[in-house]
Amino acid sequence: MLEIKHLSYQVEGESGEELGILNDVSLTVADHQFVVITGPNGGGKTTLAKAIMGLVRPTGGTIASRRGDQGLEPQISARGLLEYMSDLRAHYHIDARDILNLDSSNIQAEEWQTIARAVMENLDAYDGIVITHGTDTMAYTASVLSYMLQNLTKPVVLTGSQMPIDNLLTDARNNLYTAFSAVDCRIPGVSIAFDHKLIRGCRAVKVRTMGFEAFESVNAPYLGEVFANG
Repeated sequence: MLEIKHLSYQVEGESGEELGILNDVSLTVADHQFVVITGPNGGGKTTLAKAIMGLVRPTGGTIASRRGDQGLEPQISARGLLEYMSDLRAHYHIDARDILNLDSSNIQAEEWQTIARAVMENLDAYDGIVITHGTDTMAYTASVLSYMLQNLTKPVVLTGSQMPIDNLLTDARNNLYTAFSAVDCRIPGVSIAFDHKLIRGCRAVKVRTMGFEAFESVNAPYLGEVFANG
């Protein structure tokens, strides 16, 4: 038997407002029972079907998650992440905003458009942009953005972590330090900062699910690496 209790799922609209795709849905499916989901276009049928199949969970990227009753849950905002990295503000002027809050395994073309639009609308006002992202599809997003945002003269750096930022053993802090260092070094274009390495966006691939060295560069050298001598 499968039981879903009080499932809600939101995405951010073009004007920044939250759009409720599913609102407080509860459902029990008995063994060997057939389920038919009907409704208008945009009514959340596909999202609900994926939730039933276990493909969608109301979680975000690991970096912004905390341990909850159902595993990792997105509970940390962009500003909340910076509270764990207060020393960064001593070196940089940082503005934080939340663009999306969804499981990265459920990201689609619409979300890539939202991210690209947010980058283009804000890039002129900053030296660079750092995007936190779930690791499952970070390489796909980086590759897509590499072609959507061509001829960039400023850095757009994606990063995330294998463990939540509030875990004592987290890799989130070092990955964020690496991302901001890439902006500080003014390395232009879309890239991924992970495990003290900087990878070109269209060359990154996730090769490990458990190790901190989760990403590698395919047929191209790293854009940069961080060593003990700085």
